[in-house]
Amino acid sequence: LPRWPRREQTDIAAGSLPPENGHGGGNGVGDHACATECAATTKPFEPSSSSSSAPASARVVGEEVAQEQSRPYDMTCVVVNFNNVGTTYGKRVHGDAVYNWEGVRRCVEHLTSRLGLKVIGVIFENWHALDGPPDSSQQVFGVPDDIAAMCERVETTPRIHMSHQRSADDEMTIKMAFRRNCRFMDNDNYRDWTQHHPDSAIRAWLKSSRPVLHMNYYFDSELGCFETLDGNAAAFDDRPPSSGSLAAGSRGPSCRRRHQAAAASATSSAPAG
Repeated sequence: LPRWPRREQTDIAAGSLPPENGHGGGNGVGDHACATECAATTKPFEPSSSSSSAPASARVVGEEVAQEQSRPYDMTCVVVNFNNVGTTYGKRVHGDAVYNWEGVRRCVEHLTSRLGLKVIGVIFENWHALDGPPDSSQQVFGVPDDIAAMCERVETTPRIHMSHQRSADDEMTIKMAFRRNCRFMDNDNYRDWTQHHPDSAIRAWLKSSRPVLHMNYYFDSELGCFETLDGNAAAFDDRPPSSGSLAAGSRGPSCRRRHQAAAASATSSAPAG
């Protein structure tokens, strides 16, 4: 039988394959052809225009921060989380964590009558809760009429029975304030929303505007009166004056006198016997 030549030896001899380990054999024709082809098809490295700039996500967030900072604040309006206020009142004044509309009533009266703010309330839909002083509270359905009349509007939060929607009232409060670029009231610190809200524009807005727009409050556990926590300096010159900075002649009745008047009114309106 004829013996066919090995392919490797033939190819090396013809110069179409490089010799093993770069040693011996071949006449260099294949190496020269390969080098010529590589030089013709390989382009020199040219850095792209974006390689030295910030990542796209960082640029988008930066643009959103600049855009939010260019919007004027509406310091005359506040979105209030009624769920937070009513529960805090029940815990601080009544000694339990049961929601009571009386706390919301005192909150809205203070914000509208004493601070001159427009109030937008947020409450879960189909809300059943107590209303009135501890000794004569009654179950009510929905928002009491007198509270609704003091507000610009009251928006209801859908009840979504999913674990990641348990704070839908907080998110709704944030988004309503974000659209209006106005104040919002809730004693939650919203740290998780600032870091993890899925909307980057809202995250940027919270980070830049929360120190100015986020209002906190407390209830005096003895007298039951509502007060805002304004800090020791106003963030802007056009910020409405705090309750502590109002002139004595314009402050209206003191917290104790208002508490006594409310108690007297509740006693006089109680049914005889």
